Amino acid sequence: MKIGKIILLSLFLLWSVHPAFGQSITLVTLGDSLTEGDGDDGIGGGYPTRLLSMLQGLYPGSTLNNVGISGDTSDDLINKQLEPAVNLLSAAPAGNLKIALVWIGSNDLFGLYNWVCDDEYGNDYSACEEATFGYYSDNINTILTSLKTTGSQIYVALLDDQSKRPVMTDPALRVDSFPQITDVDVSRMSTQVSIYNDEITRLSSTNGATTVDFFNTTIFENWPTLSDDGNHPNGVGYDAIATIWYQAITGSSPPAAPALTVTVVGTSVTLAWNAVSSATGYTLFYAPYPYAGPETIGSID
Repeated sequence: MKIGKIILLSLFLLWSVHPAFGQSITLVTLGDSLTEGDGDDGIGGGYPTRLLSMLQGLYPGSTLNNVGISGDTSDDLINKQLEPAVNLLSAAPAGNLKIALVWIGSNDLFGLYNWVCDDEYGNDYSACEEATFGYYSDNINTILTSLKTTGSQIYVALLDDQSKRPVMTDPALRVDSFPQITDVDVSRMSTQVSIYNDEITRLSSTNGATTVDFFNTTIFENWPTLSDDGNHPNGVGYDAIATIWYQAITGSSPPAAPALTVTVVGTSVTLAWNAVSSATGYTLFYAPYPYAGPETIGSID
């Protein structure tokens, strides 16, 4: 191994604490840029890639299909993502646990206040909000009822209050990304997020889906977890997001990572780490340096 040519990315634990340990998952994720992974300056792939790695310890052989598309609204999800997602879940191997994750609504609300209420409703906000809420409710119901037919476990994200994102609170960032959104619009958006989340909760209950709380987090408010645009998470933010999804799916937190020690003697590299209680194995992830993307990541069990 040539010194300086390999970077060690992480040490992953195989942890046996879940009654369904050993069962493979067919995981399908639907959504917008938060699902596609915009702003990810870490391993790439946003939260879905991280979540799959976390789940594979409990569910060996699990697979991921991320059909999320940056910029999509709930209308777009139905038109572009829903049918492929249903087909992927319906074609899952017999015996696999099928899981669908849905996170959609940010672009519905950004678009609502950046142009829809102005251009299509002549600034009649009451009429605009009432009508578009109805469309969003219908869309969420369509998404959930369609996924339900596949026999999948469905998890749906509650939206963060995007009025608190720096892209909204910083006037310079806001005018660059959403030039027609005013201070009044930001306030109305905050109110509307809660209304949307109440509807997500109601429809999830009706369709046997589980809600996942991103409303009561600060991931989208604090710069340490955000990319430079003040809108999308960075690698650290997606790490936190993956953990929230993991906790919702498994009912537990991932085990703490062991401390990794690297010793270099000549051209030999020796790795050691502390034992972690309940771990049944360890997987070391590594990649060439300079890092060339997620497809270059290898692993050793």
